[in-house]
Amino acid sequence: MDLSPEQQKLVTGVDIGRKYSRPYGARADNITKAAFWTKNAEGKSVYVKPSSEMDHEDGMSQARREHLYHGVANDFFGLGHYLPRVAMVKHPHNGDEMAVVEGIPGFQHMEKLGNSVENDTHAQILADHHNNGELDKLALMNRVLGNNDRHAGNFVFTPHAEHKLRLIDHGETMDHDNKYDSPHGYPAYMGRLATRVNNPLHEKPMHSEAAAWVKTLNPMDLHATMIKHGSTPDVAAKAAHRLGFIQGRLDKGGARKHTVFGHPKDDYQ
Repeated sequence: MDLSPEQQKLVTGVDIGRKYSRPYGARADNITKAAFWTKNAEGKSVYVKPSSEMDHEDGMSQARREHLYHGVANDFFGLGHYLPRVAMVKHPHNGDEMAVVEGIPGFQHMEKLGNSVENDTHAQILADHHNNGELDKLALMNRVLGNNDRHAGNFVFTPHAEHKLRLIDHGETMDHDNKYDSPHGYPAYMGRLATRVNNPLHEKPMHSEAAAWVKTLNPMDLHATMIKHGSTPDVAAKAAHRLGFIQGRLDKGGARKHTVFGHPKDDYQ
């Protein structure tokens, strides 16, 4: 697929065919290949991630999902500044799809102690993003794009950068068959641990700014953007349907009666 000029700069000079340097996630899903850090032609750090050997039913590799999530976040949702740049390339020898991910200088994972955020700076960043509606926007994007894997390790903080919250690792997105009733069904940054409150954000009414924003999005444009960035028609149709479902619920009841994930009594799609 075609790469944007920024994505082309990201991958230029990266030795995709180099020998893997360390095991990559030897887990139950049989990831036996390896990821590695290296530098591109500009001397910037990048992380090269192979796809899992496990086939997804929709035929899209993890690398393609990484590429797709980044492209749609940037071109459709307008939230690309919350993600490092990602580009999908193919291994020069075996043709495997691989994701090249921009390194994030000075990133910090969420520090936690028991049931609360230990780092006051991290807690304030989350509070600021909740207060202006950005956390709800990010959670809505996660939901529309079928991301049930936004646990505490899949977002980081960059307190000294312009954008202080970044989302990482999108290889398990585009899963629209899981309902939001599992511990990872909503982003960890909206749970009790992240917010230091007994009533987590995912149970609160949708922020008015996020509600107004999501109603401006066009499901047909989402479908076209996903196809442009390498989605299968079926996955693009499911995402567009989910966006329309959210908008329909808002039209019926308004933001005050709906959380980011729909009406509390609904069997969510």
